Amino acid sequence: MNTDRARADLLLMKTSVYELLGRIDDAINTYNRAFELSPRDANIPTNLLFVLWATRRYEQAVQAANQAILLAPNEPWPYIGKVLILWSWNGDTKEARTVIEAVPVEHEWLPWLWYWQEIYEGNYSAAIQRLDLNPKDWIRIKMWSIPNKQFEGQAYLFMNMPEKAQSVFDSARVMLENELKNWPQDPRLHSSLGICYAALGYKEAAIREGKKAVNILPISKDALYGLPYVQDLAYIYTIIGDYDKALDQIEYLLSIDGE
Repeated sequence: MNTDRARADLLLMKTSVYELLGRIDDAINTYNRAFELSPRDANIPTNLLFVLWATRRYEQAVQAANQAILLAPNEPWPYIGKVLILWSWNGDTKEARTVIEAVPVEHEWLPWLWYWQEIYEGNYSAAIQRLDLNPKDWIRIKMWSIPNKQFEGQAYLFMNMPEKAQSVFDSARVMLENELKNWPQDPRLHSSLGICYAALGYKEAAIREGKKAVNILPISKDALYGLPYVQDLAYIYTIIGDYDKALDQIEYLLSIDGE
């Protein structure tokens, strides 16, 4: 094996540990050292861009995404990462729409991306239509596991159609409760169920589920993949009208390593 490649692989093993521990600067520096040793490996800037995105270093994240795309123009993850960065950084939905077009039609993230793209552009009916094109009843990715009905309910809320929203949220609730019977320790399911409960007006149950998701995978255990559940808990508090506690969660997220 090439010596530099072997050293790069060892460094990448270290980045995984640094990410779990929340030692973000160490992770970023180690990614950069690995890339110096293996400058043709698109996986390195691809992995790096998600760390940079999660810690709000958006300009550097875009550079890493562009670098990965240049090295591996047929790989989907650099494009997916770049979409997330554009949404988070400056809300550039126009460029994001172009970037999404490069994601393969069979990719599991594509329905999720198109749904939120339409939502961010205010195309709520189009967002629901995007869900209709999804051959599955769920969108399941590493950070979230959400029934299409829950996405549909969120769109109806944006459309100021509360009765329709309640109906589909209740359908999503049943799906999530049934799924949790088989996977009781899946934080994604508890987090999604908490949002459904909140939308249905079950405040105590909503908070219970949101907190359970955070407790199953806290940021102290996984500094990156624990983030979505804190975000969802903030959203739950927002839905039920407890804005002070929602702000507490947001302030906590903002306190996490970033620039």
